[in-house]
Amino acid sequence: MVRRIRRILVAAFSLAAAGALGQAASEFEVGVGYLSTGVGALVEKHGWDLVWAAEEDRMVEFPFSIAVPAGSDEDALKGALTNLLDAFEGQFVADMYRGNRVVVIDVAPPNLRAARPSALAVVRDASAPGSAATSGGEATGGEE
Repeated sequence: MVRRIRRILVAAFSLAAAGALGQAASEFEVGVGYLSTGVGALVEKHGWDLVWAAEEDRMVEFPFSIAVPAGSDEDALKGALTNLLDAFEGQFVADMYRGNRVVVIDVAPPNLRAARPSALAVVRDASAPGSAATSGGEATGGEE
């Protein structure tokens, strides 16, 4: 019950913030089922592919809506992923690989989890210079 209320508040706050900034936000409905299915539908709606690298998933027991901020398609997806993953208390992170338009979802390492999920930037641009990705968007190095 508390999680359901929290998800509703996150969605309401996101819509209110977008309205206060004069941006036209849209909504995305997250249905009942696995979180990975909802994230996959969101990512596909924006023309990207999803790789669910997390060994775990979450059940969405009640449908809820998230705000999709106005802006470029990439910015809208990044904002929507942040809003969606914040509802799961910083347990997941998303890496966006611009070169091949792939979003990779994984479990956030314990040292990156925050008491307040909004304090954690859950969506990282993995294609940025100095990241663990090449300009083509493929991950390099690191442990699998």
